[in-house]
Amino acid sequence: MVWVALAGPGMNVLLAIISALLFYGVDCGYRRAEAQVGRAANLVHSIQLNAVLCVFNMLPFPTLDGGRVAVGILPGFLARPLARVEPYGMMIPDADLFVVSYLGARSGLGFNLLGWLIGGCRPTR
Repeated sequence: MVWVALAGPGMNVLLAIISALLFYGVDCGYRRAEAQVGRAANLVHSIQLNAVLCVFNMLPFPTLDGGRVAVGILPGFLARPLARVEPYGMMIPDADLFVVSYLGARSGLGFNLLGWLIGGCRPTR
C-alpha cells in the first residue's frame, strides 16, 4: 500500500525533474524569441505545479496519499485510528473548511476562508 501511495508523488517529482532538465535545454540566447520565452515559462510553471502537488498529496490526511503512507509506516496502535477515518473520505477536509469559515466569520475578525476561496482573492473594502 505504501509503494502504491508513493507512486503519485513520485511521478510529480519525476515530472518536475524532467521539466527542470528541459528548462536547462531551452536556448534563450541573444534574440530571446517569444516562443522560447513561452516554453521556458511553461516549464517553470510545470516545475512549480508538480512540486506543489507532490507536497499537498503527501499531507498526512487519510484521503490523500500521505495518509496511506502514514498508515503503512506507523506502528499498529497509531495506524489503526488513522485507518478507521479513511472511509469518511473528503468529508473531513470539507467539514474543516466549513467550520473554519463559520468560526472565522462569527469571531468578528471578518475571516471567511470559504468566501475567499469561492470569491477569489479580491481585496475587501
